[in-house]
Amino acid sequence: MLTGPPPKFHGTRDILREEYGMRYRRYIERMGAWAVALGMGVALASCPPPALADPTEQGPSDTHSSSTTGTTATENTSTSTTTEPTSPRSPSAGSTVIGRSTLVLPGSNGYAVNTTWYFPNHDEAPIGLIFMQHGWTRTDTNLSALAQQLADQTNSIVVSPTVSSNPSDRYYILNDPINRAVAALFVGDRSELTASAAAAAGHPVSLPQHFVLAAHSAAGTLATAGYLVDAGAASNLKAVILFDSVADGDATTGMAKLAGANAVPVMLIAADVPVTCNDGGAATNTTINSAPDKFVAIMLDHGSHLDAEGANTDSLATWVCGPAPTPQNAAAVQIISAAWINDAFTGSHTGIYAPAGTVIAVDGATARVLAVKGLN
Repeated sequence: MLTGPPPKFHGTRDILREEYGMRYRRYIERMGAWAVALGMGVALASCPPPALADPTEQGPSDTHSSSTTGTTATENTSTSTTTEPTSPRSPSAGSTVIGRSTLVLPGSNGYAVNTTWYFPNHDEAPIGLIFMQHGWTRTDTNLSALAQQLADQTNSIVVSPTVSSNPSDRYYILNDPINRAVAALFVGDRSELTASAAAAAGHPVSLPQHFVLAAHSAAGTLATAGYLVDAGAASNLKAVILFDSVADGDATTGMAKLAGANAVPVMLIAADVPVTCNDGGAATNTTINSAPDKFVAIMLDHGSHLDAEGANTDSLATWVCGPAPTPQNAAAVQIISAAWINDAFTGSHTGIYAPAGTVIAVDGATARVLAVKGLN
């Protein structure tokens, strides 16, 4: 299922894939995110790249809230090799309130990013905060379905900012300043997060103290929490959820800090299909080989790099990082990650933590445990 380094590519599509691959990160930073695409003209006409986020040029989004209904996911998953988990069902209210605002990054002299907030519409107060970060050249919209499900199924507030994919931006998604800025959001009174949440909700919001970091693809480095530990702000971090994330030196260094008194579960859902967007599958191997004290990794059969995006993905992403996610695998990502997050916030043990090699049915999809450490 996992292979070695990706082959050398030669065609137009393959050049773009090569640029997209994290193995060529230095080239991207040097040439600019879409330098290779500039001469493609007609080749990209039917599939234009998404606009690069430049928060310094973006004003606040509409800050009114709107209700979204129909988000469902299961409350737990099974570690049995024969029993399928309970089918998804809605919690009591079955809806999520969505609001949009801007989020000022600490220490940035007012640099703000457009941000979407998802507020669970439950009778009980939210029990946690989930910081969810999209991948390279993506936006918060691409993770919208996942964010709604996790807010609803874990009774958590989800904050999902759009970060720049322009290498010349000082808060580029793959550079060190954005990693430090995200960590700083959780230091002290979290005034920037609280102000953004209140603007999105249209009223004062009390944010839960406990939080989870969740990241797709290139955002894996941001979420592995090294700077949180350095700042002494990791005590309320309950888990790190990685959706087929990249694993460079910064990521492995950060994970190594999640040990001892700072140990929290790091949980990976890996793609079965190797593409350059996950370094030909090598990113999964690197993450497993660098596993911290508490760790679990699973892989979905025929899993795509884009499973976390599900129906919110687009033709460009599937063209470069495909295949397109199946509905079953997209739903399984929501079910599995919701169970892990519920466990992290409540202390329960309903998620997938079975021994490596275990095969588990998850509502029409098939998950295989790749590795587990300190959790089973």
